[in-house]
This record gives sequence, C-alpha cells and structure tokens, in this order.
Amino acid sequence: MNFPIPKGSFALPMTQVRTMVSLSREFQKETNSDTATDALKHIGFTRFSEDERTRPFAIVLLGGTHGFEQESGGDGNFLVPFGNLGLLIERDTNPLYKFDEDSASIDAMNFFGTVAGEVAALSGKDTHLPIALIQLTQFGDSRDEDTESIGDFFYAAYEVIWGIRS
Repeated sequence: MNFPIPKGSFALPMTQVRTMVSLSREFQKETNSDTATDALKHIGFTRFSEDERTRPFAIVLLGGTHGFEQESGGDGNFLVPFGNLGLLIERDTNPLYKFDEDSASIDAMNFFGTVAGEVAALSGKDTHLPIALIQLTQFGDSRDEDTESIGDFFYAAYEVIWGIRS
C-alpha cells in the first residue's frame, strides 16, 4: 500500500496508534503476522483498495480536534498537544458462527475489545501515545438489510482521544 506517513504534531499520533495496534498480540494472531512489522501491512491511514483489502485490517483516521493546551508547572507554562482520531477495524465473520448471529457478534466483540484493550495498556508507556479515552462509537456487520443472514464481516469504530489533559 502506498500512502504518505503522517508526521508532525497533528498527524504523528496517527502513526503512533498504528504502531500500537500492530503491537497487539491479538491483531498479530488474527492477521497471521509473526511480528509487529508484519502486522503493519494490515493497518493503513486510508481505505484499502479492493486488491489490497484482506481482513482483518485497521484504518487510523484523522480526527476533528487538534490543539495545544497550557499546562502550568515548575519554572513556567508549557503547551502540550491533544486531539482525537478515529480507529476502524474490520474482521471477517468467523466461519464457525456464520449462521449463529449472537455467537458471531460475541466472537467479533471479543476480538475488537482485546485489540482495544491491548492498545490501552500501551498508552503513555515508553514512547507510546498517551491516550485519555478509547470509546466504541459503532459496531456492526455487513449484512444487507434485505436479508436475514449475518454479513461477511464485522466492524468496530472507535474514537481515540489523546494527549495529557488536565
């Protein structure tokens, strides 16, 4: 996949969240990745083309908020960055539960929740992005409204609020 790597205070958090998702053992397992570097191939900043799209994958999306907030302390005042971004994860419906909607939903929620939890556990550690909130905003499957069958894949959309806020 060819895309520019986000840089600077506005876009760098996108790169950091991408790295954090790639470090998720659950995401690595599901993508058959031996390393975080391998898992990065399944995480982008834009929609994958039909040729590149193999689930599971994640997309880190630029959020609508970015700024610098004054923090007081010590010898003076400091401006620290904060903002939000989106994280979309898609995963094929588990074939074991193709005809069992409740089990398929729980299986998908287990996957998405584990990945989000592993990202949360990295927050603020070492050089990882300090995250203040990871909130599920959408969850569903790709079912056609005219059919009663479970869709081919499930998706979860998260809002990620980052930065050290007082």
